Amino acid sequence: MQPEITNLRARREWQYIVERVGEARALAAIADLPGKRRPYPFNIAKVLGLPMPDEADLPLLPEERASRSEAAAKALAEMKKHLRTCG
Repeated sequence: MQPEITNLRARREWQYIVERVGEARALAAIADLPGKRRPYPFNIAKVLGLPMPDEADLPLLPEERASRSEAAAKALAEMKKHLRTCG
């Protein structure tokens, strides 16, 4: 069984869980979900006894890191251009 990943936050939560306990243990926890709980990352974290951090503290996905790096590089290039024209 696989986790239900419904949005970007859920992807980040799943990544957080896997980084902390490993994918095999995280997937195994799905079988331990009580009742008819769906395998959302938040529910899986509860089974594992893993406190879920605030959204701002979840790790970025690789594509988010790349996007932020590109934006930072672009902003830096604009600042350098501005400094060259001012000086």
